[in-house]
Amino acid sequence: MDENSLDNLLNLEDNYYQEGYGLGKADGAHAGLVEGKLFGIEKGFEKALSLGRLSGRAEVWRRRFQSLKSSPSRPAQVLSPSNRGIPVQQAEIASALGESPVICASELPPLSANTRLGKHIENLSSTADSASLSSRNSDEAVAEYDERLVKAMAKAKVITNIIAEPLHVQDAANKGQRSIEESGDLSARH
Repeated sequence: MDENSLDNLLNLEDNYYQEGYGLGKADGAHAGLVEGKLFGIEKGFEKALSLGRLSGRAEVWRRRFQSLKSSPSRPAQVLSPSNRGIPVQQAEIASALGESPVICASELPPLSANTRLGKHIENLSSTADSASLSSRNSDEAVAEYDERLVKAMAKAKVITNIIAEPLHVQDAANKGQRSIEESGDLSARH
């Protein structure tokens, strides 16, 4: 009898164990990369959504703040009874595109003419501007993104305290107030 064949038989369990371990390690590395990419995409989306929401709030607040000032570059919006309270410009644009405009039962009130509030809104707008952020996946770019997100959230909190509006829809519902993200008064024609 050959000693090699007996050694192979005696080491059979160990050989299968080593083979299974190697296959499992390779499969785990691949699955870890896929899972890591999915997790990264999910977290990146959440961060981008938060920054986008703050950028949208900044734009709404900026327009509400500027609505107090009458600028010559911005034409007056005339309401007519035929367009159900929709500004004439918006109704004309919607009809030119062949779309039916969304009718809003009420508009958000303009903000008070406070220069400090205007500076806060402009600061939030520039901080939450996604065009000025790097989309690279380096440690420095991610740290800058996170830092700007934290600054934008803090600035939004300051603005909501000044204008006495809740920052989140849930906070508004608890206090019986309206939030700029609430769309309960909007009715689209189908």
